[in-house]
Amino acid sequence: MIDVDLVGGTESLRYEGKSGSAEDGAIMNGFHGVVYGRGYDEGFLFTFNRRENPLFYRTMDVSEFSVNGVRLDEVLINFQKDFIKENGIFIEDELTEQLKQNLLYSYLLQSALCYVEFYDGEETIGMIVSQCYELLKNFGVDDWMVQPSKTEIESSVFGVMRVWPQYDRVEPAVVDLKKVKLFTTRYAMQNLYSYLYFELLGGVFDVSYSIDKNVDSIITTRDNESLTNQWSNDDLYGVDLEVKIRVEEDFANRFSIVLPNLEAPGEMVVVPIVDIKEIFRHS
Repeated sequence: MIDVDLVGGTESLRYEGKSGSAEDGAIMNGFHGVVYGRGYDEGFLFTFNRRENPLFYRTMDVSEFSVNGVRLDEVLINFQKDFIKENGIFIEDELTEQLKQNLLYSYLLQSALCYVEFYDGEETIGMIVSQCYELLKNFGVDDWMVQPSKTEIESSVFGVMRVWPQYDRVEPAVVDLKKVKLFTTRYAMQNLYSYLYFELLGGVFDVSYSIDKNVDSIITTRDNESLTNQWSNDDLYGVDLEVKIRVEEDFANRFSIVLPNLEAPGEMVVVPIVDIKEIFRHS
C-alpha cells in the first residue's frame, strides 16, 4: 500500500461547514486535496469500489492507500460512521462490516460531485450526483439539505441531486448503488481525461476500448485537431443529431474523448474514457 500524509488527522476529513466550488467539484479538505493532487500529477483515475469492479485504464483504488498503516478507505468509513453517530444515526457494530461500502459512498456523496456508472438492465448509465449542499447551491439549489440517512446506508438506495454542470441544471434522483459499476468523483474523471488528452498529442497510437461487451481498437492521434474541430461544427453533415448532442455533453464533462480514426478518413470515434483498455504507440 502507498502511505499518504493527511495533515491534521481526523480534522482533514471533515466536510460539514466547509465551502466548495463547482470548479473544484468537492469540499477541498485534506482528503480530497490529496486525492485530487495525486490524480492531477500522475494521471490516475481514483476509484472507490474497485473490489466490485473490473479494472479500468490507469486506475488506483482508495483501498490501495493507507494513513499510518491503516487503509485509507477504512479511515473514511470509520470517520463517516462516527460523524453520523454525532448526528443521531447509530450503526450497530454487527452491521458495520456489511455496510462499509455504503458508508464510504455516503462520505463521498456528502463531500463531492460524484460520477457513478451503474447497470440498468443491459445498459450502463452514467451520471453526476451529489448530496453536498455547499456544492449544489452553485447550481441554483436552494433549501435542499440531505443529511446521511440510516435507511440509505442500510439499503444502498440514496436520494441525490443529479447534476448537468454544463447547463447549470439539477434534478432530484434516486440511485441504487447495489448496481454500481464505477464510483468515483467528477474531478477524478477530469484528471484522467486531461492525462489522456495530452498523452495522445504525442504521436500516433493504437487505442483499444470496450464496446458492447467486446473489445475494439483504432489507430488515432490528437495531433489532427482540425478533424476534431470539423466533426463538432454545427453544420456537420451526416451525423445523427441526438448522437452529436450526447457526444458534446459527454465531451463538456470530460467523460468521453473524440478521436479521429486514421484508418477511415473523416470518421470520428467517441470513446468513454473508462472504456479504454490499453494505449500504446503505433509502430
